[in-house]
Amino acid sequence: MASPERKPDLAVLMSEIGSGGMGKMRINLMNALAEAGYTVDLVLGKHKGEHQLPLNPSIRVVRLGTTHAVFAAPSLALYLRRSRPKALLSQRIRVTVLAHRARALARVLTRIYATGDTHESRSVSSYPPREQRKRLARIRKYFARNDGMIAVSHGVAEDHAALMRWPVEAIHIIPNPVITPGIEELAREPVDHTWFQDDGPPVVLSIGRLAEPKDFPTLIRAFALFRQQHAARLVILGEGRLRGTLEALAREHGVAADIDMPGFADNVYAYLSRSRMLVMSSAWEGLGNVLIEAMAVGTPVVSTNCPSGPSEILKDGRLGPLAPVGDAAELARSMTEAWDDPVDPDTLRHSAHERYSVARSAASYIMAMGLDRTNERTNERNMKPARAGARQVRNRSI
Repeated sequence: MASPERKPDLAVLMSEIGSGGMGKMRINLMNALAEAGYTVDLVLGKHKGEHQLPLNPSIRVVRLGTTHAVFAAPSLALYLRRSRPKALLSQRIRVTVLAHRARALARVLTRIYATGDTHESRSVSSYPPREQRKRLARIRKYFARNDGMIAVSHGVAEDHAALMRWPVEAIHIIPNPVITPGIEELAREPVDHTWFQDDGPPVVLSIGRLAEPKDFPTLIRAFALFRQQHAARLVILGEGRLRGTLEALAREHGVAADIDMPGFADNVYAYLSRSRMLVMSSAWEGLGNVLIEAMAVGTPVVSTNCPSGPSEILKDGRLGPLAPVGDAAELARSMTEAWDDPVDPDTLRHSAHERYSVARSAASYIMAMGLDRTNERTNERNMKPARAGARQVRNRSI
C-alpha cells in the first residue's frame, strides 16, 4: 500500500495495463504528465502487463490486487485516505463504480474523472439483455457522479451524453495521446518476420484483439476479394479467443497461405512503416488509434466508417477511404482505392502529428482535470462545488 507522505496530483486507476491500446494511451499520458513535473500514481488492480511500456521512474505503482467493485473498495479507500490525490482518472464501468464507492468510504475531496474510450452503447448492446440493463443503470448512476467526463472522440461524447442524459457540452473531448517522440526511430527498427524481408508480395496490415469489435471476419472476406485482383499478403497483429475461427475462415476462402497472425507486437511502427497499407475493419471503436499510428509514419489507411472515430481521424474520407461496417465487398473496393491511389504520406504524417500528439493531449487533460498550476488556488477552492455541478447538469437534462 502507498506511503502516506506522498500526495500525488493524479492517480490513474486501471484494472490492468494489458496489451491493448488503452494501456498504451494511459502510459503515454502518465509519462507526459510526469515529465511536465506532475506527481502521478498508477493504481493497478491486476499485476499483468505493467511492464508493457516503460514508465517514467517518478511514477509510483500501487497494487490493489483486484478492481472488483466491492472487494477492492476498502483497499482503494485506504489509498485515497492516505495519499489524497487531487484527482483520480478512471475508465470503464466497473473501475468507475469502484472509484466512487472508495471515495465515499474514504470521505476525501479527490475529484473523479472518467474517460469514454469506446462507443459504449454498441459495447453494451453486445451483452445479453439482463447485463445490458445492469450496465446501463451503472453508467447513469455512477458516471453522472463524476466531477468531469472526458471522451476520446466527438462520437463517443455524443454517445455517452445520450446514455447519461447529459448535454454533450458537459463532456470534454480530448483525443488519445497517440503520437510520442521517437516514433521515427521505432519505425526504422527491424521486423522479425520473413514477409517484411523477402521479395514477395506487399503486406496489408491490420492490428487489434482477435475479438468481435474488430470484425476481422469481414476483413478476411474482403482480403479474399481484394487478392483476386492484387498480389498481396495480410498480417494481423493481435491475439484473442477468435483465432481459431479466423484461421478456419481463411482456409474456407482459400487465403490461409497468404494470411499470418503472429500475435502482439511491442513495436507496431516497425510493421506499419513496411506495410503497403493499414486496414481497420472494426464494428465499433472509441477513436481508432491504429489509424493514427499508421498515418504518423505515412502509411495509407482504410477503415470502416464505424462509430466512433474513423470519420473524424480521416476527415470524412479525405485522408483514407471509409467503408460501411460489415460490408466485405465495399471494404475490398476501398482497399483497391487506397492501393491504387494512396494519399500523400507527408499529408498523413502532418495530420497525425498535428492533432494527436501526446503533448497536446496531456495539456488538455491538465486543464480538464483542474490540475493547471497557474490556477491552483482557484482549483482548490472549487473542489467541493465540482461534484454538485455535475449533479445539476444531470438533473437539468432529465
